[in-house]
Amino acid sequence: MASPVSISPPSGSHGAGSKRYTNEIKVIQELFQDYNALGYKQALAELDQALIDMYPTIVIEPLRLGDDTARWILVGNLLHRTTVWGGIGGCLGVALLPDSTLLWLPVPLATVSLGAFVAYTASWMSDPCRNYQVETDKQRLAALNLNNLSSSNSVIVLTLTDDFKRRCVHSAVALLTASVFSYRMYKYFCST
Repeated sequence: MASPVSISPPSGSHGAGSKRYTNEIKVIQELFQDYNALGYKQALAELDQALIDMYPTIVIEPLRLGDDTARWILVGNLLHRTTVWGGIGGCLGVALLPDSTLLWLPVPLATVSLGAFVAYTASWMSDPCRNYQVETDKQRLAALNLNNLSSSNSVIVLTLTDDFKRRCVHSAVALLTASVFSYRMYKYFCST
């Protein structure tokens, strides 16, 4: 079992911080060289617990688990961006186009935005992984001093972020999109 490693966080750390683990890094170590199903499940359980405990920084050594986690975070980011940008595009399309013309642009954008919002809400709102991002800043990674890990070249580093503003924007854009889209559809179908 890996234990928390106590170090000073890099200066300018953007993590939200946890009351319980303010200056610690959780390292999910690769326990088996062949990395069988048992090792994967054990590392996954350890990662889940670290996510729930909200460590400011989580280092994932097992390559497969790190890649899976990075992909899952990428999917969540994609759903979030699709909701926001599709919603903004749909609302702008509805606002800029006259009432009786071209609904082919804003309708698909609003539909995709609302679909991504539903998918994000169903799969991500309760997932503790939503509070983390994959760290790509080379200065912050260098400040973590990961040289003493067994596989320091292929680790994935997750940092805790405060996603309250992101969730507010996400929900506000989805609500605005649903409202504008519903009003425009009502106007379109009731006027004909």
